[in-house]
Amino acid sequence: MNNLATIQRIKNIRPIPGADAIEVGDVLGWSVVIKKNEYKDGDMVVFHQPDTIVDANNPHYSFLKDKRLRTIKLRGQVSQGLVLPIDVFDWKSAGFTDGVREGDDVTSAVRIEKYEKLIPAELAGKAKGALPSFLRKTDELNLRSYPDAINDFNGRNAYISTKLDGTSVSFYVKDGELGVCSRNLDLLETDGNAIWKAARDLNMYEKLKICDNVCLQGELVGVGIQGNRLGLKSVEFRAYNMWDIITRKYCDFPVLERFCSDNCIPTVPIIWGGNCQFTLVDLIEKANSLDYGPSFPAEGLVLRSCQESYSPILGGRLSAKVVSERYLLKYKE
Repeated sequence: MNNLATIQRIKNIRPIPGADAIEVGDVLGWSVVIKKNEYKDGDMVVFHQPDTIVDANNPHYSFLKDKRLRTIKLRGQVSQGLVLPIDVFDWKSAGFTDGVREGDDVTSAVRIEKYEKLIPAELAGKAKGALPSFLRKTDELNLRSYPDAINDFNGRNAYISTKLDGTSVSFYVKDGELGVCSRNLDLLETDGNAIWKAARDLNMYEKLKICDNVCLQGELVGVGIQGNRLGLKSVEFRAYNMWDIITRKYCDFPVLERFCSDNCIPTVPIIWGGNCQFTLVDLIEKANSLDYGPSFPAEGLVLRSCQESYSPILGGRLSAKVVSERYLLKYKE
C-alpha cells in the first residue's frame, strides 16, 4: 500500500495546555504531537500515517515499543501518526538521487507497512487463490490523508454510512458460478468457514445469478468477529458496494439500495444523505459522535457520492472514510 509515509509540511504548530516539552502541529488532516521547538510552521517532514508498522531495524523508531504507530493521547491532546525530520534518512541510497520533494511517497524507502488485524481461522478459510482480478479490494482511503478531496464531494448528492467493525467480504456470481472472498483471497467452499455459511444462509447464489457477473461487497459482523462490538447474537452481513464485473464499475447507490431491498439484504446503516456541504472538521466531529451502543464507540463513517464519480485527489472513486478517535483510543489491539 502506498502513501503510508510521505513528504509533507507541518503547519499550525501550537502549544498544548499544561505541557512544557511538547506541542502539536497539523499534517494534512492529522494532528501530531511533536517535541517543542523541533519544527517551525511550514517545515518539510516525513509523515508516517497511524495504524502502521515501522522498520524494527531502524534506530529512528527505537522509542516505539512494538514498532506500531497507534492513535494516542498525550496531555489531553490526541496524536495520530509520526513526523521525523527529512534529513535523518539517506534519500540517495533509497533512490531519490535529487532529494525529496513535498508530496513524494517514501513508503518503500522508510519500510513502513499497513497494520493488518489477525483474522480468526473460521473467517480466514482455505484459499482458492488471490482476490480475483475482476474484483476490487474494499479498502477505503482515509479523508484525513486527502483533506482537499472534501471539495470533490461538496455540491454533490452523497450519503454517510456508519463504518462497521467487522471483516470485509465479497460475494460474486461470474458466468453462473458463485464465489466467496475475504478481503484478499478467493475462498474454497468449506463447512466451517463463516463467510461461506453467510453466503448459503443468505441464498446469495440465487439472488446474484439474476443479474450475473455482479459482486456484492459488505461487512460480516457479529459473534466471534472483532469482539462483536455491535452486540449481535449471530453473524450477520451488511452490504455497502455492488460491482459490475462486465463494465468494471461500481453501481450507483440507488441501484445497490434497490437490489438489497428487493432481496431482503440489509445494508450498512445510512445515517445521512443529501447535498454534501461538509468540512473535514465536521466529518471528524460526526465520526467521533457515533456509537454502536452504550460504551461502544463506532469505528467511524464512510462518505460516498450517490452517483459513482472519479476523484483525481483520491485517485479513484469518490468515497473515503473518517475513523473515530474515540474508537482508536478505546480499542488498541
